[in-house]
Amino acid sequence: MRQVFALFVAIGLASLPAMAQDGVSTPAKPVAAKAPQPSDFTDADKTPEAIKKADAIMARTAKAYATAPAMTEVIDIIAISPMGQQKNTLKSSWGAGDTYDIDMDGGQMRLTSNGTSLYMTSSGNQKTYMEFQVAAADPLRAMMDATNGGGLPDPASSFRLDKNNVKPASMADRLAMGAIPNPKITGFRMAGDVPQLLIEGDKASNVVSFDPKTGLISRCDIKLTPPGAPAGFSVDVQFIIASKIMDKLPTAIAFDASSRERVDSPDKLQPQPIVVGEMAPEFTLSTLGGDEVTLASLKGQIVVLDFWATWCGPCKRGLPELQKVAEWAAAEKMPVKIFAVNVWERGTVDVKTKGVETYWNAQKFSFPTLMDLDDNLVGQYGLNSIPATYIIGRDGRIIGFHGGFVPGMADMLKKELTEAVEQKG
Repeated sequence: MRQVFALFVAIGLASLPAMAQDGVSTPAKPVAAKAPQPSDFTDADKTPEAIKKADAIMARTAKAYATAPAMTEVIDIIAISPMGQQKNTLKSSWGAGDTYDIDMDGGQMRLTSNGTSLYMTSSGNQKTYMEFQVAAADPLRAMMDATNGGGLPDPASSFRLDKNNVKPASMADRLAMGAIPNPKITGFRMAGDVPQLLIEGDKASNVVSFDPKTGLISRCDIKLTPPGAPAGFSVDVQFIIASKIMDKLPTAIAFDASSRERVDSPDKLQPQPIVVGEMAPEFTLSTLGGDEVTLASLKGQIVVLDFWATWCGPCKRGLPELQKVAEWAAAEKMPVKIFAVNVWERGTVDVKTKGVETYWNAQKFSFPTLMDLDDNLVGQYGLNSIPATYIIGRDGRIIGFHGGFVPGMADMLKKELTEAVEQKG
């Protein structure tokens, strides 16, 4: 699990400096009023006698996961550092016969097992999948192969798929959530009616809380110092786990590979950018004023789409270039429609819209921005970086592309749009 856990933390830490540069870093605050701390454990909670009391709790937990006919989990993973916080979400469904479906951050990575094969996909690319064979004696192996030996920061994956009987003394590895090198159980206590276990290792600790009714893990509160971090820099990572045990899942787990191509590399699961010559994806998006715009309604005109975000410095340097083009097209009465497309903003729909509206109105741009609030269109274009500017021909086919900010891009676009307008058809 360690590699995938590190990926979640790295995503959060990597994004925070970029956010902070534009003054929109998220305040560093935990999601709970008071998260459990290692300091909550007294010396009496750390004695061999106290730790021995945890054996029954851990045995109950292992049995609860392994014997549940079906279950679902929603795990919010919140990485909190001095620079702010980043949230990722993992959702999983577990059925009979080692079937499961695990969705990380809206399908950015998805694992679906029907009990005999494990399928790996990404929401950014609807055309490909990877397949791994599931061995009945060791179903966990397929997941480990799919994640390059990393596994997932989801306790159900280990407890339900690992067929080896694990003794309480070796439960530390499973409960360390892949985050703690050389983990050891060093404490046990009851916080009211909630059993809590303390696991400590190299520069890291984890307080594991158990649901007193089900025996399942309800949260993990991890403290760690990332490798290479500056002195005094630490990260708190909270796993808030909502689990539900049921007799069977509402919908059986299945995977349809008929419309996809099987590939042999995770790189081929990643979004593949649309290139010049391909048809532009259809869309229906709204402007800040609420006007609905569809690509179909623009047929017969040349369309420019510029993908941007408020936190993206190069994007904001490029938008004035686009404004020059918009003013030129209007003055020349060109059959050209120019739209910015806002993507990858953080927060609720209201927060996203308010932030974009504040910035857009302050700039007084004459061309509209469309709101890709669910990031569906940017996903269809297969983009992994912005700014990105596409020119769409009269027939809906991509005829031009520019990635990144290029000084003087307005002149290049004017030349390309003039040529596009002059073409017949």
